[in-house]
Amino acid sequence: DYADPYSLKAAGAEESKILVVAIEEPAYSLATIKAAQANFPHLKIVANAVDRDHAHELIDLKIEFFKRETFDSALNLAKDTLSLLGFERRQITHKARLFKQHDIKSLYESHPYFRDEEQRLAISKKLRADLERIFAVDETKFENKNKEESKKS
Repeated sequence: DYADPYSLKAAGAEESKILVVAIEEPAYSLATIKAAQANFPHLKIVANAVDRDHAHELIDLKIEFFKRETFDSALNLAKDTLSLLGFERRQITHKARLFKQHDIKSLYESHPYFRDEEQRLAISKKLRADLERIFAVDETKFENKNKEESKKS
């Protein structure tokens, strides 16, 4: 039970610089982090988030370094799918970067509303529309750039 300060101490929390929290159950993960913050405030905490809600909880606890478990694998799957559809590698990389930047930004923009379902849905719709607009503008830029390159050849 790493949420117990004695267990954290026995695991070396007093001498450690970093605590990595990779616990599958969000409630246990959060309890461990709270215990560490209360008893070993010198620790930098790195954590995994099992989902977006867990990520919001980590933000509430001021955890700066966290990864969402399935985000990178889902993004890689999307990149593979675009490749199978015939998109160019540089276009795939660019679109993935745009999506990742938007997703991180939207996580923090939606954070104040994550406990209010109605507000959360409203902000999600707005952020989804923003992403569609970003991709549409980007697609137009990509097409124009390809037309310019074709004229040069």
